[in-house]
Amino acid sequence: MDTQIRAKQAAVNRYHAGFENGTMDDATAGPRLRELHHQIAQLTARRDTLAAAIASQPQPPAPAVIGHLASYLRRVIDAGAPAERKAAIEALISQIRVTPEGLIPVFKIPQPGTPIPGQPGPTGSQATVRTKDSSVGDSGIEPLTSSV
Repeated sequence: MDTQIRAKQAAVNRYHAGFENGTMDDATAGPRLRELHHQIAQLTARRDTLAAAIASQPQPPAPAVIGHLASYLRRVIDAGAPAERKAAIEALISQIRVTPEGLIPVFKIPQPGTPIPGQPGPTGSQATVRTKDSSVGDSGIEPLTSSV
């Protein structure tokens, strides 16, 4: 972004030099200068937006949080009920990548202030993971009948 801004500013400076030297008039340089200034403003705004996004990246979770989530998942997968397993997967796995080496889960790590499944919350109770309430019904599936 900075390189593009500098290139546009250099072009503006060349137009100003041409105008000051009398080799270019306002009718010729004016519209192009306005366009260059507009492009510089857009590039500057985009650069500032990107810089703010980079600065606001979330911090990595504390090792204790990762350890807690790992032990929670291990416990749920080893001894949890099917509904609890499903809820944990929905809450903590963002996607599963299929690679030639195998399946790679991509985890969602809760941000600070977000309840962590299996960890005591502010009231001292275990934070729970809510499962989806509904399942697909069997309406619309009719038995085949013969009209012989």
